[in-house]
Amino acid sequence: VLLLSMKDMNIAKLTSIDLPLFNAIVQDLFPGVETPVLDYGKLKEAIETALGELGYIVTEFTMTKVIQLHETKSSRHSVMIVGKTGSGKTVAWRTLQAALSALHKSGDINYNLVKVSERAAGPRKPPCLFQQRFFFS
Repeated sequence: VLLLSMKDMNIAKLTSIDLPLFNAIVQDLFPGVETPVLDYGKLKEAIETALGELGYIVTEFTMTKVIQLHETKSSRHSVMIVGKTGSGKTVAWRTLQAALSALHKSGDINYNLVKVSERAAGPRKPPCLFQQRFFFS
């Protein structure tokens, strides 16, 4: 549980250059321990569907980033998505919003409806996605 928590809290924030270093440190701290793999079957299907409906091509990179956003959001009260223009920030949060909302509307009680705040519609204001009392910002 500790190893999975460490990875969930850090991997999405690391650059591709720092990731091998982090993995090596984790292997040194926990020799012989394998990280459990979580099954995101339903969520992955919903993400693929949402990407298609939003007009995007499904790639492994995009799937990974959306799932990382979901994992990060599940372990924190708020999340700020930063990156260069065109790096996929909007694609990630819109896809996650659509996938979680679709799962909720299909009757799956494990997923919450996610709404976009109307106050976030103006320029220069980051979108706030409300999931119960928590939000992305």
